[in-house]
Order: sequence, then structure tokens, then C-alpha cells
Amino acid sequence: MAANKYSPPPITDQFKEYVKTRFLLTKYKAIEKGTFMASEIIVGLMIIVCILLFFLFVGITLACLLTQLMSSSWAGFGCIMILYLIIGVSSLIFKKRVKLFAINMLIKRMKNG
Repeated sequence: MAANKYSPPPITDQFKEYVKTRFLLTKYKAIEKGTFMASEIIVGLMIIVCILLFFLFVGITLACLLTQLMSSSWAGFGCIMILYLIIGVSSLIFKKRVKLFAINMLIKRMKNG
């Protein structure tokens, strides 16, 4: 029988290959998380723009409706302006809570994603 002359590569070569592979894996994981977060931001911005346009047109429609009901254009648009003012002031009051909620949701997404 012939003796098998196989000898494994030296440990230093194996270690270099391991480090190289580990570096590539880390790089690919970082790229994956980065692209995931970028896509989440882009989709989120698109949704925000659509919601803002929706509320803009709903506000204009309600103002026109109130204008006809009150027979006064300044009163109809004034009511909608006061409604938007109330929404704006309440969002300033609850700004900190909303900010903490958004940060916590982002952290949860990053952990799960």
C-alpha cells in the first residue's frame, strides 16, 4: 500500500484565510444592514410624502366644504387653519414622547433586521 502523503497547510495559512473570510463576512453584513436601512428610509419618506399630500387635499376639500356651509370663504379656511394650529401645537407639546417612540422603533428594527 502506498502511504498517503497529504499534509494540511500550515496553521498560519489557515489563520490568514480565516481572518480574510471573517473580514469579508463582516463587510457583507455591514453592506446588508446599510442597504436595508437606506431602503427603509426611502420607503418611509415616500409614505410620509403621500400622507402629507393626502392631508393637504383633505384640508383643502374640508375648507371648501366649510366655505359653502358658512357662506364665507375666510371662515371656512380659518376653521381649517385653526385645526392645523391645534395639531401643530399638540405635536410640539408631545414632541419628546414621539421622538423617543421613533428612536425605540428604529432600534428594534435594527436589531431584528
